Amino acid sequence: MIPEQYQNLEIIQRLSGDHSGSELRDMLDDLQTGRNQAKAKLDAGVSPAEYDQLQGAILAFDSASEVLPKLWQAVRAA
Repeated sequence: MIPEQYQNLEIIQRLSGDHSGSELRDMLDDLQTGRNQAKAKLDAGVSPAEYDQLQGAILAFDSASEVLPKLWQAVRAA
């Protein structure tokens, strides 16, 4: 169940109408693309400050990729 105060969030709206999972796949693809771009920059060599930022971004992309399918399931169950 998604709390009422979150029902109008764009991500909830997009996922609630996604019966086939195509929107979820598109979002996951976008997250993977962002992760790949951050990793490519990291692999190319960056300053220590950029390294920390890119590592944080990669962690965020990974976390979002893990949570998004769970959110989709929760929205679909509501």
